[in-house]
Amino acid sequence: MIEVVSGLLILATLLVSILMAFNVHSRQIKSAAERLAAIELTDQLIASWYQAGELPEPGAEEFFIAQPNLKWRVSSVATDVSPIPAQVLRIEVFEIDSLREPERLATVEILASIVKEQK
Repeated sequence: MIEVVSGLLILATLLVSILMAFNVHSRQIKSAAERLAAIELTDQLIASWYQAGELPEPGAEEFFIAQPNLKWRVSSVATDVSPIPAQVLRIEVFEIDSLREPERLATVEILASIVKEQK
């Protein structure tokens, strides 16, 4: 009888460990899929900016049309980074959820030329 009870206890412990590991891994897979989707949307957004021939100004932010729970924001990281007039723009993508703080899913930095007006 003692062997049966101890065997069931070991089996139960093993089963609980497997279920807890499965739960953690499923959350990691979901998080990775969300980040990949955010990166793909960011790539499409930057491509559309370059295709249109203009980048947004630092401080610009907007929601993605395809994913209304994702918001992008542009900020200036550095200016005068090379002999040519240029600046580094950081594009951040956040998941906006009313129940928790915004979570940053992706960050991309691009080098953008600064067009100075001639007088």
